[in-house]
Amino acid sequence: MIYFITKSGRDAGSSRQRGFLMAEFLNKAGFPAEVIAPPEYLAGTTLFQKWGMQWRYTRKILSIKKTDTVVLQNIIRNIRLIMLVAVLKTFRHPRTIFDIDDGSYMRNPWIVKTLVALSDKIVVASHRLAEWPGFQKKPIHIMPNPVDAELAARFSAKEKGGEKNGGDVVVGWIGGGPGSIPNLKLLVPIFQRLVAQKISFRFRFIGTLGNVRVEELFSSIPGLNAELVEKIDWAKLGEIQKANAVFDIGVCPLVDNEESRVRCSLKVLDYMAAGIPVVISPIGENNYFIKNGEQGFLPATLDEWAEKLTLLIKDAALRQRLGAAGQKRVAEKFSYQAQVPGFANFIFH
Repeated sequence: MIYFITKSGRDAGSSRQRGFLMAEFLNKAGFPAEVIAPPEYLAGTTLFQKWGMQWRYTRKILSIKKTDTVVLQNIIRNIRLIMLVAVLKTFRHPRTIFDIDDGSYMRNPWIVKTLVALSDKIVVASHRLAEWPGFQKKPIHIMPNPVDAELAARFSAKEKGGEKNGGDVVVGWIGGGPGSIPNLKLLVPIFQRLVAQKISFRFRFIGTLGNVRVEELFSSIPGLNAELVEKIDWAKLGEIQKANAVFDIGVCPLVDNEESRVRCSLKVLDYMAAGIPVVISPIGENNYFIKNGEQGFLPATLDEWAEKLTLLIKDAALRQRLGAAGQKRVAEKFSYQAQVPGFANFIFH
């Protein structure tokens, strides 16, 4: 059995993609897998109920056998769980994989090094992350956050982009807005320039989470046709795919720093899986997702961003061609269907 011990529940993007959904696709491929998620203490939960949840959680982990495999999905902040894993590793010796998908090693280097020491192999989300020397030369497998290409294709065939639905071309962004404010600020002068040039488009932003700073970034741009969505049900099957399918163009601006270089921007792969072209910063793993001009564009300057967005807004045939190429690339390289065999082979060999 493969046990995914996740850092969070299904609502959290990395735990959903790299834990819950990966376990489901492994099961479909004939590799028994199960998720052990941290107990969720809901409002109104009594102290006795909390103890019961924690006891069942602890007992489940300690029941893991030597013949099982454990995938530690970025459990950086849970010190008590790390201690529990150390006990499990000492007395049961299961095959242990540490899966890390962000720059946690910069914020908690000693905790990350402890998890590396407890693990036999490492799975990372980006090429830059694989270069970190703290992995102690252990076997490393690079696995960007996989997407369900088949599910996304079904929704992209049903939903219609803005222009096809009789409106303006929709430029879209989706994610957790409050945590992405430095990146989102990069869009402000770009949109100001497009509005000044009278380029007709609608900006659909999903994920303000009610944050005033995020809302003001775009509501304060005179003349910008912006639709700000607070949130969607991230854990509900198909909701993300449905939301992306309404976009005509997907954007992902990134500040050039180490955090951006080591991360895997799941939103980019979700855009591509929906069959829409992308305009994304040429930073980190973004450079591996697309080839400039084939599935989208990698603009490095404000002028290039404005130029490429204008080009795509005005040219429906180009959007269709780049979007189809991106959808094909995701299906062949970044989908669960493509990634599961390599992941399973890395675990067991």
